[in-house]
Order: sequence, then structure tokens, then C-alpha cells
Amino acid sequence: MAAFLFSGLEQAFGRRKSNSVLKSKIDSLKLSWEKERSAIPKEEIDKSNAVNNLKQLKELYDNKIITEAEFITLKKKYLSNL
Repeated sequence: MAAFLFSGLEQAFGRRKSNSVLKSKIDSLKLSWEKERSAIPKEEIDKSNAVNNLKQLKELYDNKIITEAEFITLKKKYLSNL
């Protein structure tokens, strides 16, 4: 019986240890990602957002969710960000 309890404790400890290892790896990846993201110039991010917005806008227009007038107005707005 004691061996069974000890085995259970070892497994639980092993899981906690592997969880803490995984958590530290995730934290390390988050930190690396934050450093990379901060290295990207704001202008680059703004351009990327404008392009993505234009793609979504075109999809809305193609699916007849917005009118041509709305499409043209919003397209001009997003193109001014490029």
C-alpha cells in the first residue's frame, strides 16, 4: 500500500516538475516573441494592418455586404495609411 502511495506521489511530482519546465519554456518563448515584436517598426505594423483591412473590406464588398460607395470610402481611408 505504501509503495502505491509513493508511486502516486512520484507521478504527481513528476507531472508538477514537467509542468514547471513547460511553463518556463512558454515564458521564454513569450519573452522572445515580445522582443521580436518590439523590433518591428510601428510603420510596418500600420501598413500590415491597412493591407489586412483592405483584404477584409474587399471580401465584404464581393459578398455584397457593403455597397460600392462604402467600399470606395473605406478603401481611400485604408490606402492613406500605406
